[in-house]
Amino acid sequence: MPVIWGSQAPVRRVDVREFARLEEALAADASAWLLPRSQDADARAWNHRIRTIRGMTGLFNGSAYFACTLGPHVAGVAIVNSRHAEYLHLELLLTHPGQQGAGSLLIEHIVNDWARPVTEVRLATLVRARDFYLRLGFLPLQENQMRLDLRGSPQWEQASGRWRLKAYAHLANFATWSDETSPLPPKAPPP
Repeated sequence: MPVIWGSQAPVRRVDVREFARLEEALAADASAWLLPRSQDADARAWNHRIRTIRGMTGLFNGSAYFACTLGPHVAGVAIVNSRHAEYLHLELLLTHPGQQGAGSLLIEHIVNDWARPVTEVRLATLVRARDFYLRLGFLPLQENQMRLDLRGSPQWEQASGRWRLKAYAHLANFATWSDETSPLPPKAPPP
């Protein structure tokens, strides 16, 4: 997948109709990455990831929908539900198997895009995705449930009133916002 940088930040909030179109495009493009049938454990795990993307398409609804696009390509999509006043619930996060960083970008953007200050994100995860969320600072709650406390996580920091993953904070272009391109106003730190 070629990377094409545009003037628009790669992650943005989308309406439910555009989300459905982008989610379908992601699933269709991911299908092209299926490997031939094999007994190799890595090949089977890879194909399972792609089938999971296809199988989860269209199953979830929420309060807000987000997409990460790189040029004309869909790198990832996310659905958030805000039914809980004390935290955001990440209902769905799907990323293209050929793209690294889209999941991180989506989560970073979501916590900064929300109208009220966000300090906690929760989700239910598949066993195979657990390590990804652990690297982002999520901690296990029970069974497949995980929780990210932004204020207490060593993986996150506040910079210019926005939450940033420390691993990428030094990379000026690895951000879902910038003073020049983002419609998001600077936010005050949460209480």
